[in-house]
Amino acid sequence: MEEISREAFEYLIRTRRYLHENPEPAPYEDETCRFIGNELARFGIPYEVVENGGIIARILGSQPGRTLLLRADLDALPMEEGENNLSGKKAVCSVRPGAAHLCGHDAHTAMLLTAAGILNEKRKELEGEILLVWERGEENYSGIDSICKALKRYHVDHFFGIHVYAALESGCFAVPCGPCMAGNAVFHVTIRGKGCHGATQELGIDPIQGMISVINALNARIFRLPGPFEQAVFSIGSVHGGTCWNIIPEEAGFDGSFRFFDEELGRRLIAWFKRITAETAHACGCEAVIDITERPPVINQAEFAGYITGILKKNLGPASVREIRPWMASESAAYYLKEYPGAFAFLGIANPETGCGAPHHNPGFDVDESALAAGVKGLVSIAMTYCGRENR
Repeated sequence: MEEISREAFEYLIRTRRYLHENPEPAPYEDETCRFIGNELARFGIPYEVVENGGIIARILGSQPGRTLLLRADLDALPMEEGENNLSGKKAVCSVRPGAAHLCGHDAHTAMLLTAAGILNEKRKELEGEILLVWERGEENYSGIDSICKALKRYHVDHFFGIHVYAALESGCFAVPCGPCMAGNAVFHVTIRGKGCHGATQELGIDPIQGMISVINALNARIFRLPGPFEQAVFSIGSVHGGTCWNIIPEEAGFDGSFRFFDEELGRRLIAWFKRITAETAHACGCEAVIDITERPPVINQAEFAGYITGILKKNLGPASVREIRPWMASESAAYYLKEYPGAFAFLGIANPETGCGAPHHNPGFDVDESALAAGVKGLVSIAMTYCGRENR
């Protein structure tokens, strides 16, 4: 397949930079959705706005055939961006305080919009249909239920998506067979005791000490639960309790998650977590109130991952696809892959020359924009192979 045109590349970079400068975290992505809708209308691509979910667009081929679902996410993170990457000033930064595209969703949206314009021009060469999804609220999973419900009205044969990846060489792809990204269980625990004055502890039950005992018990036990060939990560990211130095509070709490590639392991961890937390809190005279939300891992269908790998190697070169270990981060792409056979790929954006390679969700995170052309080329070549008449 030929390289994307200069005009398409300029549109890609211009679009990514506009989105990067104007980030919107969930649930405030209305302006971003309007921008995407306006661009689709300009291309002449029909679309629908899914309330609280995002946008679904359709490119119809000239003949009936299979339907491929391509998806990008569009929300930003609620955090401040640093003006520097690993080597100096970034080419573009957020102009909105407290919001930044520091995971690459601006790149995902720009790549899919650019690919949409190219595919729409080639629609007479297509058999079947390309469904295009831009999903709101990926970071907190707030848009996935609405978008999946809306997709029930469409027929989908296979799913494909791309996530930029800061730990992979710029312009290279990775398409793991099987587990790709981790599932997670996000927990919020409240330890309830009995408040009193700090000088009369005998009249109360200290929930802070109860919380400390629970956390120590979890750290001592939870890491021993996975077997030697199982992978899991346990972390606590927030601890809170008390308002004043001489008051024993009524309650204290902590929040965090554990991550896993096997759903059965995840269920075992959840059961043990609840048991250890409840029993340890009880032993301290406290009550534990536990709220856990479980989300599935991203698991690629091996056959389709191999199919995608073959297309990428053919169109971008054999060296364009690399092997990587599964990523412990989580992604709502898992829900598409539970519903449809498909694959989720990583696109490398690490480039020491441009200072790109800081980890995701870091103020110094930056995207090597030259890699995005490979992403668009990958999307177009996959869609044209999957639905192209000459490739059937």
